Amino acid sequence: MKRGVLRHVSPAFAEDPVRILRVARFAARFAFKVAPATLRLMRAMVEAGEADALVAERVWQELAIGLMEASPSKMFALLRACGVLARVLPELAAAWAHRGQYARSQRALDYAAARGYVLAVRYAVLACALAGLDARERELRRMSARLRAPADCGDLAVLALRQREQIDLGATLDAEAAVSLLQACDAWRRPARFEQLLQAAESCGGGRARSLAASARLLEALRAARAVDAGAIARRESEPHKIAARLRAARVAAVKSALGVE
Repeated sequence: MKRGVLRHVSPAFAEDPVRILRVARFAARFAFKVAPATLRLMRAMVEAGEADALVAERVWQELAIGLMEASPSKMFALLRACGVLARVLPELAAAWAHRGQYARSQRALDYAAARGYVLAVRYAVLACALAGLDARERELRRMSARLRAPADCGDLAVLALRQREQIDLGATLDAEAAVSLLQACDAWRRPARFEQLLQAAESCGGGRARSLAASARLLEALRAARAVDAGAIARRESEPHKIAARLRAARVAAVKSALGVE
């Protein structure tokens, strides 16, 4: 399908509400516009309650594919325009009622797509939209559970929601704060996930210089901290209850040296 306008659909379209989602993800892939008559049909299906019958697995399947397309923002723009977003993703619909938040989210999604980030990162970018809501983590967990999103997607999204503000400060955090952030993100055991977390934060920041600097600095801090030989520290320490404190102190010292800070 070439870029253009989806002018009409077959009569069978109205028989399956999954086709609403499919048209939206095709919009993300082919960047076409939906003709007014087709959009009216999609809205009518939503208003008639057809979208309420969508099965969670099918919703996630279509959303996941659409998120991995070249322009995922176009999928969500169409879902929003036809009203189905409020039925399948009410949390996002509420967050995107604010025009500025909606625009930022759309830019962030396409930024992540342009850099080829994995599905978990792109899903985590959606979590950034919930940042201004009360009880935001509860909203996110409810959304992920309803969609039956894979654990890696849901976990990274929660982490992004929790740590976004600290990561944004990454370019100015001192060594103690940087190590605390790495510890809170379980970056010692899961460095690849931490890198994905930075990718999500960078995308939500629109790839601005500050976001890029924060990511680079925190990755350098992680490399320095992980280079500390935890086993050697444990062997040298005669009092086991002091090992954790010794290890943290060594990591802080390593990060100070790597970042050139006091």
